[in-house]
Amino acid sequence: MRFRTLIIAILASMAAAAASGLVMLEIAQDVDTEVERAKLQIEAIKTALTVGVGTGGAIALFLSGRKQWLSEKEHEVNLEDVSEARHDAVERRVTELYAKASELLGQDAAVSKMAGMYALVRLGDAYLPHRQTIVDLLCGYLRLGRSAGEPIGEIGLRDVSPDVLETRMTAQRLLASRLRASAEVHWSRMRIDLSGAILHDLDLSGCRLERLDCRSGVFVGPVDFTGLRATEADFRGAAFRDDANFAAADFGEYVRFDESSFAGETRFDLVELQKGASFAQVSFGAAVGFSGAKAGGGLDFYRSNFKDQVVFRRAKLATYATFDGSIFEEYVTFLDATCGYVVRMIGVTFNDFVDLGDDVPIELFGSRQKFNEAEDATRSNCTPRGWRLEPPSEGYRTFALDKPGERNR
Repeated sequence: MRFRTLIIAILASMAAAAASGLVMLEIAQDVDTEVERAKLQIEAIKTALTVGVGTGGAIALFLSGRKQWLSEKEHEVNLEDVSEARHDAVERRVTELYAKASELLGQDAAVSKMAGMYALVRLGDAYLPHRQTIVDLLCGYLRLGRSAGEPIGEIGLRDVSPDVLETRMTAQRLLASRLRASAEVHWSRMRIDLSGAILHDLDLSGCRLERLDCRSGVFVGPVDFTGLRATEADFRGAAFRDDANFAAADFGEYVRFDESSFAGETRFDLVELQKGASFAQVSFGAAVGFSGAKAGGGLDFYRSNFKDQVVFRRAKLATYATFDGSIFEEYVTFLDATCGYVVRMIGVTFNDFVDLGDDVPIELFGSRQKFNEAEDATRSNCTPRGWRLEPPSEGYRTFALDKPGERNR
């Protein structure tokens, strides 16, 4: 359309130039002297020729530009064709590699499975868009180790063949090796679904994740989440058969541990629970530590059972913590801890020494401490400010306010 318009404009200008030349020739006819008439005629011819030559040059220049433009457009089209062909070739290659790796992963031989895993990870290193799919595939493989309907209490207690154990731990190591921030090739913002998986000696220390789903997972052997950073995490119903280390982990959203169980020593020292966490109806079979922990939101330990000592020394709780209905079998301390609102321990049973400190506001309505005459004087010295212990009854002493009608704040 533009080309046609420009041609019309050029032709119009040529016609105008010819017309102007004719006009000048007509004017020359009206001049009286022969000499002046000749001069005007010569000027008219020169003007017409100059305009004509200029117009012709413009046409030539335009045609040359048009040719160049067409050449460039043709080059761009060729480049697009080459790019599309290259993209198609890459996608075909990726599909072939993915299919071969998946086929190896599906074979019975352990060496074939591991070869498939390594091939998938190398594929993810080279092609970023396929990383989440590869992570999903490796997590899916780990989730296959659990029999349908198998009671969670029996999982992890049976023997596992060396080949199966090696392939499963290889999958775990490969995942962790790409999820760590210090990795040479770091796969960022990955979502990990290990719900219902049986995991052996899992080590995700230093990993960076968008989401970690371990609901109903079974952790056989020690678990290391030291320095883990996860925006979202869910451990509801998980069973930790050995020690679990969450020291210095950082969780961006509210974390759920409801109805999970910890058989070994559990460490949450220096953990950062930015939006808080729920440990409702959790069983802690060994010592658990929250020393130096920080919670930006509430902590809920509703009806949890602590079989061994519990330490919240120097913990910083921005809002509240509730332990309603919980049982503490051993020593518990909040020494040097701080709380923005209140630590609520309504209906709690303490079966050993208690040191709730003087700086944390406590509510102990309906709570009781096991009576031990030999240690009674020591325990009385650690009773929270504003509370006292009633005389023993049926082996326990009940906490009561020093000044009835007031609440401890």
